[in-house]
Amino acid sequence: MALRGRPPTGYDLRMSTQTHAAALVVAQDSLRILLDALADMPAEMADWTPAPNTNSVNVLVAHSIAATRFFMGLGAGRPGSITRYRSEDRARAFETRGSAPAQLIAAV
Repeated sequence: MALRGRPPTGYDLRMSTQTHAAALVVAQDSLRILLDALADMPAEMADWTPAPNTNSVNVLVAHSIAATRFFMGLGAGRPGSITRYRSEDRARAFETRGSAPAQLIAAV
């Protein structure tokens, strides 16, 4: 899937740098790819892991959401602590179990 190459309609480029705008486009495209994959995923696959000590789709989606929220917030100037992120948000993401694909799509 190709990147769209531009920020969404209504995005005010005067409020950010070209780097910020490009990061937003990449994040949106990445989340769109994730949503497309989830749309076709059978429910029983959400907690499946391909091998011991690997992560399920549930964990990967929760981690993607937490990391995107944290790092985009930092880029937007919101104060944040990487230590708190790792010990709370990231740790919680890696404990995620039992979400159906529809719930994951709604979370994204």
